[in-house]
Amino acid sequence: MVRQAYAFDDASDLVEEGFHIDSIDALNWWLCKIGDLRAAAERQRDVAQAAHERADSLKKEADRLLYGFRGEADPFVRKLLDDKAINPGGRKSLILTGGEVGFRRTAGRVEVSKEAEGDVIRWCMKHQPNAVKTRYELLLTPLKDALLAGEAFPPGITWQEPEEKLWVK
Repeated sequence: MVRQAYAFDDASDLVEEGFHIDSIDALNWWLCKIGDLRAAAERQRDVAQAAHERADSLKKEADRLLYGFRGEADPFVRKLLDDKAINPGGRKSLILTGGEVGFRRTAGRVEVSKEAEGDVIRWCMKHQPNAVKTRYELLLTPLKDALLAGEAFPPGITWQEPEEKLWVK
């Protein structure tokens, strides 16, 4: 079967130009177009994934440098900031050609270890209930089973009968 070429740039052109699946060639072209677009999307996803992995690798390398030398940089930067000849204005940061370095006060924060989380939740439920959040999740399978068994439910719950739908691979 010959793959017939149609002059359409995107799916909206198909509708506007009156494309119809009324022959085997048109159906085949439609399937090929879907396959081509899916393959292009997969290639783009692969390129994006590779770029994302490279960005993660670069960030990890920067973090290794930051944390690996922070212990040396901290006292050295403090010494430079305290030196009136280098920092006559008493700033809390130094601007160098490679970037800026300095100190800032961070807000205090509560940290709970994973090991203590259960005990902390139980304590909070008793002493600080506003510190505990309860989450509810709707499970559809038990609802489906109950609906099929004929149980009554409030408005907003409906049953969609199974149907045959066209699939394209």
